[in-house]
Amino acid sequence: MAIKAAESAMLIRKHYRAAALQVKRQMRLRRLRAFSIAAVLATALASIATGSIASAATITQPVPGTFGLNSIACPTAGTCEAVGVSSSLQSGVVVTVSGGSPGSPVPVTATQQLTGISCPSATLCEAVGFAAIGNSDEGVVTQIVNGAPSDTQVVPGTNTLTAVTCAAVTACVAVGYSVDSSSHEADGVVVPVDNGVPGSAEPVPGVNPLYGIACPSQATCYAVGDTEMAVGAPTSEAGILLPIANGVPQTATEVPTTEALIGVACPRKKVCFATGVSPTAEGAIVRVNNGKPKKTATILPEAQQLNDAACASSRLCVAVGNTSSNAQGIAVPFVNGKPGKPQGIDGTYSFNGISCPTSSACEAVGVSTAGNSYEGVVVTISVNGT
Repeated sequence: MAIKAAESAMLIRKHYRAAALQVKRQMRLRRLRAFSIAAVLATALASIATGSIASAATITQPVPGTFGLNSIACPTAGTCEAVGVSSSLQSGVVVTVSGGSPGSPVPVTATQQLTGISCPSATLCEAVGFAAIGNSDEGVVTQIVNGAPSDTQVVPGTNTLTAVTCAAVTACVAVGYSVDSSSHEADGVVVPVDNGVPGSAEPVPGVNPLYGIACPSQATCYAVGDTEMAVGAPTSEAGILLPIANGVPQTATEVPTTEALIGVACPRKKVCFATGVSPTAEGAIVRVNNGKPKKTATILPEAQQLNDAACASSRLCVAVGNTSSNAQGIAVPFVNGKPGKPQGIDGTYSFNGISCPTSSACEAVGVSTAGNSYEGVVVTISVNGT
């Protein structure tokens, strides 16, 4: 089922990785545009010492009119904005989530899919993704005001923007990739965004697709991705952490015990956690202290991969992805990097994104399935732990 979805859907932020693992190293460049929208938010029962997700308070709601939801940001405790792709796979969509209840998807013109979103204020968000232009894709930026998308702007020098984060309205940073038309190699790109206006894309040599980004301060951000994606490239690869100082990418650091890093969250100024997948196709969490990742990841065999993470407090975070059987979404609470027990969520196929607007609640988005039909889903969960 994962491969079928991969062949019928376009690339979305981290989700490309799920399909890529299914068809590992077969036409990898081509898979940059194909994928099954994956993600996960599980009710994990863990000890209070490691935090837990209250299964009784978990609410799963499908979003008709969407094939999948890729990312979510919550500027206030009661309002979130989610982005994804329409059920026809013809346009990106924005879905306002009020009090945990998703509204109707709003199509975003001049986009094929929206893959990431961040909200620097209660009324304004920045979304990124890609549009099909001619025979190729180009990355796009769309500003969203009070849930309504504005004009979409194309970003030359990019094929897809996968994620965005905003420390302020005038200080957003998007990441993604571009594909060389001759070599077919994918290079990571970093794009500053100032109040909805994208700047020039800056390629990152030696780094392939960038999947996620978080900024613990306005001057410091960390992007994550991997080191290999080109046809004919070596079979070995590793996840990477890329520091970005004042919008300028620095030197990336490889994390040898990972195959790719897909999401990242920073509960404190000097502490971040990156999530992804190990070389053995298991979920991975990597602690980052002062911009330096630990050389050894915490491996979670219950998960096939972990696509995103968000923090409900300075200590408690939740990672989401899909189970090792690739049949359910999964969530993993962790306190100071120590994971609780992962658990799958019934009624979900995978989760792609998560945001925690309060210390006791998170909203996750992804995909649900009924037979051969795919549909976006929003999951509201209560979290326990400090």
